Amino acid sequence: MTCNRNKGSDVGFIVMPHDSSVFSRFYNPRIDSWHEHFMFNDSDLITILPLSPIGEVTVRILKFNSVECLQGAKNFA
Repeated sequence: MTCNRNKGSDVGFIVMPHDSSVFSRFYNPRIDSWHEHFMFNDSDLITILPLSPIGEVTVRILKFNSVECLQGAKNFA
């Protein structure tokens, strides 16, 4: 899937919450629970919404919600 190409050699990214900036690693399916970091948007059940800094970094850098990735997801549904 092309979404994975966006990662490159990165292991994480800086998340900038309201009060400070923090480095956050990417979601790791071997150690993380999907439901702690993501949920599907109730309106379309395809768009992935982040629930944590790990989720936010992963969604943003891997571009889960790009047109290309969402189209691929619709093809699998």
